[in-house]
Amino acid sequence: MTHPFEPGDPSAPDVAALLESSEAHSRSLYPPEGVHLLDVSALTGPAVIFRVARSAAGTVEGCGAIVLEPDGSAELKSMFVAPSARRRGLGASILEHLERQARDARATVMRLETGPLQKSALALYRRSGYRVRGPFGSYREDQYSIFMEKDLT
Repeated sequence: MTHPFEPGDPSAPDVAALLESSEAHSRSLYPPEGVHLLDVSALTGPAVIFRVARSAAGTVEGCGAIVLEPDGSAELKSMFVAPSARRRGLGASILEHLERQARDARATVMRLETGPLQKSALALYRRSGYRVRGPFGSYREDQYSIFMEKDLT
């Protein structure tokens, strides 16, 4: 099923509810120091591309963001699919869309941080060509983080 992607307003009630669900999910799995989410104000920053996916009926079913870095990389952030929309390929579609957005912005590599308990996300990233790497940016090695990247060239 194809979903239209559109710029998202993280403060819109339906989008905010999805982001709150994402945060609650992360906090149910990891202690506070293991949760690395962008807050709503950061999702509207000038170096951020934030997109939402809606169903044919207009319901927000997923979202994701990339942060464009000065070094030519992009970091995947805030990717989440509503539980009711899972197992239909939406996560892969969001990831592919955000990779295109990163390439269009001239990013040459996409990086991400995720947790070891997010098995479905890890499987998606591996299937999509991401490989494990060490910490990047301000991240530090810890038991709650797995760092990955993909060459976009």
